[in-house]
Amino acid sequence: MDKSSLKISIITVCFNASNTIEETIISVVKQTYKNIEYIIIDGGSSDQTNNIIDKYSEFISYYCSEPDDGIYDAMNKGLEYVTGDYVLFLGADDHLISYSVIEQVCNKILLYNEEKVFYGDVFRPILNDIYCNRFTKIKLAVKNIPHQGVFYPRCVYKRYKYDLKYNLFADYYYNISLFSRIGFEYLGLTISYFNDLGSSARLNDLNFEKDEKKIKISKLGYLPFLYSELYHFLRNLIKK
Repeated sequence: MDKSSLKISIITVCFNASNTIEETIISVVKQTYKNIEYIIIDGGSSDQTNNIIDKYSEFISYYCSEPDDGIYDAMNKGLEYVTGDYVLFLGADDHLISYSVIEQVCNKILLYNEEKVFYGDVFRPILNDIYCNRFTKIKLAVKNIPHQGVFYPRCVYKRYKYDLKYNLFADYYYNISLFSRIGFEYLGLTISYFNDLGSSARLNDLNFEKDEKKIKISKLGYLPFLYSELYHFLRNLIKK
């Protein structure tokens, strides 16, 4: 495959995001790489979000505004319309790190002859740090790969969707489930600004908390699970 035929799909899901979504959209439509399919799934916003989106309609491949059952339901809706070789999720308060980053990503992807999950770093402005780096099973047992830096291939997104059972950690479950099924390749690039405002406590996703041990042992192994338990125990101890 040559670079011009490699299609990258980007999905933004949003709800009442008028304060931030224009910067997100601009970071996509001004990319130097042009073979981009941009999909926006709005949850029925009541502010100016839809008016802002309409300003860029010529650059948007698919857009809808209707109620949904949360962020992962909206993400699954977006996947139904994706036709690209790889898909990236970009939040309505996130934006791509530069106007050339998708071109850089494509140059890296084309070095490989097989479909993989490609992932890079994200910059967290609130913490003023770059987060991610290379993941192993042990590292994944402790923390997630932000979807703002992950490019999922067609063989993944056409087969697997987000499990709505997990209201906060469906993306974490998604990555854990995939990690042993398909190769994950670290790009060594910073992909996006990730406006990480901090998620709610793990207890707020009661289904994930209940299933966490079984998930990590069955999909990552017993050693990564034990490491994650020790990590969180020591972290909580230090906080006290």
